[in-house]
Amino acid sequence: MITALRWLPRGAMSQSPRRAELDHAEVERIKEIAGLEIAEGTEAAAEAAAASSNGGGGDDADDEDGNWSDNDDDNDDDEDDEDEDAMDVDGAAGGDELAEYNMDDYDGEPDSAIETVNLFSNIKDLTYTPGTATADPYLTLAADDDDDSDASDDDEAMAIAAYDSVLVVASTADEISQLEFQVLEGEPSDHSDDDDDHVVDAHNLYTHHDVMLPTFPLALEYLDYAPGSATPFASAAHTETGGKGAFLAVAGFHPDIEIWDADVIDAMVPVAVLGAPRERDPVTGKLGKKKKITGAKARGPIDDWHTDAVLALSWNPTHRNMLASASADTSVKIWDLDHLKAVRSFVPHTPLVNINAAVPAGAGKKKPLKKKTPTVSSTPAKVCLVSWSPAAPTCLLTGGHDATVRFFDTRAADSAVAMSLTADPESCAWNPAAESQVYVSTEDGHVVLLDLRNTTAPVWTLAAHSGGACSSVSVTPLGSSFATVGADKTVKVWGVDGASSGGVGKPGLRHSRQLTLGPLFSCAWCPDREGVLAVGGAKGSAVIDLNTNAVVRANAWKAKEAGDSGSEDEDDEEDDE
Repeated sequence: MITALRWLPRGAMSQSPRRAELDHAEVERIKEIAGLEIAEGTEAAAEAAAASSNGGGGDDADDEDGNWSDNDDDNDDDEDDEDEDAMDVDGAAGGDELAEYNMDDYDGEPDSAIETVNLFSNIKDLTYTPGTATADPYLTLAADDDDDSDASDDDEAMAIAAYDSVLVVASTADEISQLEFQVLEGEPSDHSDDDDDHVVDAHNLYTHHDVMLPTFPLALEYLDYAPGSATPFASAAHTETGGKGAFLAVAGFHPDIEIWDADVIDAMVPVAVLGAPRERDPVTGKLGKKKKITGAKARGPIDDWHTDAVLALSWNPTHRNMLASASADTSVKIWDLDHLKAVRSFVPHTPLVNINAAVPAGAGKKKPLKKKTPTVSSTPAKVCLVSWSPAAPTCLLTGGHDATVRFFDTRAADSAVAMSLTADPESCAWNPAAESQVYVSTEDGHVVLLDLRNTTAPVWTLAAHSGGACSSVSVTPLGSSFATVGADKTVKVWGVDGASSGGVGKPGLRHSRQLTLGPLFSCAWCPDREGVLAVGGAKGSAVIDLNTNAVVRANAWKAKEAGDSGSEDEDDEEDDE
């Protein structure tokens, strides 16, 4: 199951990713991050074992069993004594025959072991004197050209070319969750000024490496800012680069947010964790157990960290040390990546009254659509959507399970703009052609284009998918078209008329395709290759190149063994191209 996917900008990852090295500093960092969980698990197991042993010794039946066990032990002792007597008899009878073998000193070495080992007199003395000019020939291996060639071949196999594109996929299979870094190979001609050479003829998508995750992933976000620069967890590898690298923030059902380094292979722990802090012992300086919130606070939001599943993430590319998160605990938090702490906390989706639903533009006069008033509740709604505005770096767009979206400046969160939808929002994408417009997909299969300057009604409403939610929407870098996927197992590409003049035109269907990936949950356009779209669903992920009408899947041989060839059914009737 693919719950989230994300393209990395071309060149964001290092062309030569490094393997995790377990030096002294890394071991100490692993102890700080992961050692406490192991200690807590060991302590819990010991307590359970102690409770089990203490709770089973007070019954009469146990006493009777104990008596039987003692009798058995006595019988065993008697049998052992008899066996020893028998051995003594055998030994006395056959002592003369075994005496010549000297079995008592069988494991001992002769006093003159070195002198006796003289079978081959032409071999030099094995004694090595430290401090001599030559190294020990018996402990030092000679340089082997084959080993050097194998190492170079391995480095070449793990290298990422400057013209390759990297897709990060959050997948779960057989209760095991992981991040897969898939590489879509390109051609050197991609950098050519000739547009005719831009199309990639050969498609090769493979998994470069993966990272195990401790929880089911729900959200995935890319950032190029090295976290924890003001903490003991600062990464020394990014000091020379000015704190810039390639990192993935992962959120799931666990309240903590993990940040992984994309340039490290076989990483054991994340580079940083955003969540409940651990108390440090003032005497030893070691980290203690995490702070736990009990009672009513455990079910509601607090200011310092999340207490429930994290459903959405958004990194601020302008203020690069800021990461926003939305949680099922009804709060939205802004994290300072330097100190790994939450600096602001909001509860944006508080109950509102007299908020009308978004009415589709151009509705007929004879049968006007009824306006929907959200159900007023005494408790705030869960927040499932968050995104920084590209035009206003201090403003956030949020969506909640109250079928509304809110837009507010984080410096004055009380003055939020609210718009109601026909259903709960699923995803959003900003319109590159108009900074104040945003596409929002909903749970009932619709896509609406909202203009935040006019909250009375959306620019248009599109029934994109039927029979379920429109799970994800993604807009091309130029804003001329957008893609949607839904629970109906279909991916659709829509063209927007007049996108260059503000994107107010009614969208038209350009391409529709039903894949064999089951219900689809996410999609994303490749930022460096026009017409290349990544799609993820319940049965895996695929990359579609609309230029050549090709579908490429990583690890295709695994899909073939599972009975899924990755083929697709095209809907020619709905294809307007």
